Amino acid sequence: VLFTGGALQVTGNATPSNFGPISLDTTPGRMLLAAAVAIICAGGLHAIQARISADASLQVLENARRDVAHSFLRADWTTQAETRDGALHDAMFHLCGRASNAAAMGAGAFNGVIIMTALVVSAFVVAPAFSAVLVVAVVPIVVALRPLSNRARRHTRENVQQTSGLAEQVASTHALAFELQAFGVVDAQIDRLDDLNHTSVRSMRGARFATRLAAFWFKDLALLMFIAVVGIIDLLWDLTQPAAAAAILLVIRALGYAQQGYNAYQNVVESGPAIIELVERTDAMAEAHQDHEGRPVERIGALEFAHVTYTYPNGRTAVDEVSFPVPHGRVLGIVGRSG
Repeated sequence: VLFTGGALQVTGNATPSNFGPISLDTTPGRMLLAAAVAIICAGGLHAIQARISADASLQVLENARRDVAHSFLRADWTTQAETRDGALHDAMFHLCGRASNAAAMGAGAFNGVIIMTALVVSAFVVAPAFSAVLVVAVVPIVVALRPLSNRARRHTRENVQQTSGLAEQVASTHALAFELQAFGVVDAQIDRLDDLNHTSVRSMRGARFATRLAAFWFKDLALLMFIAVVGIIDLLWDLTQPAAAAAILLVIRALGYAQQGYNAYQNVVESGPAIIELVERTDAMAEAHQDHEGRPVERIGALEFAHVTYTYPNGRTAVDEVSFPVPHGRVLGIVGRSG
């Protein structure tokens, strides 16, 4: 409002400046100086906003990784054994990373909504009726873009499963690299990884295309709607008033923050399936929690097997009355047939 009033006075289009109930009866220089001070204050608030967003996302990342690691390591042996190769790595890095990104985007969307609300309120104070028409014109656009949001969510859900499968195959490839070479099936494994990689990227491409397109179209369609609304209102209302110019400027600036918020919302939606998958995996491991009881060992001296016997569940005896000492600092190797 201060900038618009100063600019209009400098160009000789308005003097003094009256913006609805707000009267700015002062020199253009003072008005522009006050606008510059306000922008500097806004810059300080933006720095705080950036710090909050960064802290929120990194805290989510740290907490999510800790929860995954603790749940897996404290789960019973059966659950750990049934966890597929690469699934833990996928949860720790891919899924936790998506949750962290969603937190950053959510914080950005929240701050954007606050700024957008302040701008819209200012526009309503300056020109209530005109601003109301501009704001209401945006509502149908949000509804019209809903199919794109649903499409992005569907593609992301597919990508979470495919990326997890790719991570598991990569871990399996690393663990069985020698066997793949020995049996001459390297090319087959390469083809399998290529197929999984292509499928994962294709689903992510569909999700990102829908997300970005929705964000761009939101602002484009809103500006198009504003042009139509301003053109119609120009026939009914005097748009040469300073209040109208300030309201248009404020609403268009609010639209920019609305686009940022909508884009952030789309990114949160895109990360939603990954967060759900992360929570389900962590909860499943947490439900299999096992207390590992024991007592601390102050020192380790000589070890001794005294009349040790072990029998398999099928009744076959593997070790029968075995006794031997292992002196401190010595290594004993036992060689024989497997089992």
